[in-house]
Amino acid sequence: MRIAAALATANRRAETQVLILCRGGGSIDDLWAFNEEVVARAVADSDIPVIAGVGHETDFTITDFVADLRAPTPTAAAELAAPSRQTLLAELTRHARALSRGIEQAIAARRQRLDWAARELVTPRQRLADQRRRLADLSTRLSMAATRTGQASRSRLDRAALRLRGPALGAQRVHLGGLAQRHARGARTQLLAAAQRLAAAQVALVHLDPLKVLARGYALVRTTDGRTVRDAAALAQGDALELTLARGGVLVRVEKPY
Repeated sequence: MRIAAALATANRRAETQVLILCRGGGSIDDLWAFNEEVVARAVADSDIPVIAGVGHETDFTITDFVADLRAPTPTAAAELAAPSRQTLLAELTRHARALSRGIEQAIAARRQRLDWAARELVTPRQRLADQRRRLADLSTRLSMAATRTGQASRSRLDRAALRLRGPALGAQRVHLGGLAQRHARGARTQLLAAAQRLAAAQVALVHLDPLKVLARGYALVRTTDGRTVRDAAALAQGDALELTLARGGVLVRVEKPY
């Protein structure tokens, strides 16, 4: 395709800064060449920016979508490629003003930072004087706080002393004596109850003492390996048994369980 070949040649020669790919209006058949894949790929692969100005404003081709910029007409494409001097000057003026505002804002911000740093930068003598003033203020506040605390403590102490003087002290002593008596009675009651529980426990232990049971003629029967025998059916003829009596014990052998 000659259009794709021309784009490749222009990129190879690299003699221009921009390429304009344009054609006047016509039917869809007249503009179909700009819908070809080979042309679209050549426009997309172009290292030089491409402005597409194919047909009139209502005409669209695939080339319009792959170009770097689309113009509604060929004349508009030329205007975009070479804007007027007035347009360039206006754009340059706008950028210059924006740059000037940015520089002024940056200078103002740095001036504020410099002023803040200057206020913070003090001589060692001034810093020492500030620290001394702060220390004196803290010492005064500490002294005042200690005075207030001492006064409050003395006031509480005076009120407590007043409550302990005279009739109030006698009432407190009477109340304390009553508490002591009630405590003593309660202690005696608890001690008596504990003694009664202890005596009952001792009686129960006497009744449960296995030696007392053995003293009444009973014996504790165990196998030689220490197992207690409770059922004669668990024994066989010839089994060895240990009998524990109230006083001493004997070793026996079963002749016939019954």
